[in-house]
Amino acid sequence: MEKVHVLKHPLLLGSEDNAGYHLLPTGTTLYYDHSMSEGFSTYRIYVNVLGSNLPLEENQPLGAINPTTALSIDKAQLLSLLNDVHLKSSDLDKILNNGNFSLTEKEEILDYLKMRK
Repeated sequence: MEKVHVLKHPLLLGSEDNAGYHLLPTGTTLYYDHSMSEGFSTYRIYVNVLGSNLPLEENQPLGAINPTTALSIDKAQLLSLLNDVHLKSSDLDKILNNGNFSLTEKEEILDYLKMRK
């Protein structure tokens, strides 16, 4: 039986070149692959690319995998995201209520949003 996880809140995607923020959206299905002793697990996602024929190349070395890191969003990252990315209110609500934020942190973030208006 294949094990999956459907995201209940967005995850922040890492970028090697720090080219900005990228979010893996709520509802994305992650297909469990395996867990590593270093403390992380590997998942697969499938993406439908519409309207574009992406050029393909040989994977070198054969079977090599170059993973991207996805992580839950913390307070500092969320405050930075709010400056750089327009988050839908439903995504913001899911991020704030994912269990990673204390009540005080939630209040600080909401106060920050009020001050920006």
